[in-house]
Amino acid sequence: MLEKSRASSKIKGLENNLTLEYLQSIDRDTCPYFEIPIKVYPRGRGSNNRPIDTKSLDRIDSARGYVQGNVTFCSWGANNLLSNYDADQLLAIPLLHRIGLNFLRLLNSTKPTNQ
Repeated sequence: MLEKSRASSKIKGLENNLTLEYLQSIDRDTCPYFEIPIKVYPRGRGSNNRPIDTKSLDRIDSARGYVQGNVTFCSWGANNLLSNYDADQLLAIPLLHRIGLNFLRLLNSTKPTNQ
């Protein structure tokens, strides 16, 4: 996932300061949005055939790059959903309300605090 994030950063002109050590330190087995187990599947599946629980790296605030403090592991299904809807849209759909709340919690955790 590190190499894929670097390639994506280069294409999109985004900053990337991720390291393997950092990604290992934030690794998780549960999607923070869908609250389901996530896992790595063998390569070879196309993006249209990925299971919803495939582990994916999400930029929490998509306006920022792949930088430490702005990424989390989540399910591919959640990452795909979040790339198409913002938090207000998710909160407007009752079924997706909890996902929207989880997204806002993570988004707010990436904001710098004024001290």
